[in-house]
Amino acid sequence: MSKTVTKADIVDHLHSTLGLNKSEAKEIVESFFDEITESLLKNEEVKLSGFGNFELIKKKARPGRNPKTGEAVTVSARKVVTFRAGQKLRNKVFSIGEVAELCELKTHTLRFWEKEFKNLNPITRKGNRRYYQRQDILLVMKIRSLLYKQGLTVSGAKMNLESKGKDNSETVLGSEEILKDLEEILQDLKK
Repeated sequence: MSKTVTKADIVDHLHSTLGLNKSEAKEIVESFFDEITESLLKNEEVKLSGFGNFELIKKKARPGRNPKTGEAVTVSARKVVTFRAGQKLRNKVFSIGEVAELCELKTHTLRFWEKEFKNLNPITRKGNRRYYQRQDILLVMKIRSLLYKQGLTVSGAKMNLESKGKDNSETVLGSEEILKDLEEILQDLKK
């Protein structure tokens, strides 16, 4: 499971990267979240360019079921905050289906590789949804090359990856050019 980032983590990051003292960093973080909260309470949409949008949505009352007893109940009307990731953020994570399509693999192959190659560890969320980041895609491409182009077995590919170390995954095949090509292909596929 991936790490949960807290306000304290953000404060520590501001402290270490910007050289702010912890109380200043905490004040900035609290002020940031207070501003978002106030805007949502005023029924304003919050748009953070390059990141995403927060919006307060009114949900109507609906029929539901008590999970313990199975009894039918009415879920009351309520307000919920939704978040929609912006394009830049969406381009940084890929679903297992997108990675399979980009790398010309089957999703079950990727799931098998996740079990076999300890360095291939995509983010998993609710419902076991997998989200691959750039370094994961580079590793998938390297594994694919070792298995399909060089003809290695899974154990041979593991030994090859272990012998070259973790730094190798970033330099595979000119990573920046490959990622640009993959993103262009993904955009074409979405059209």
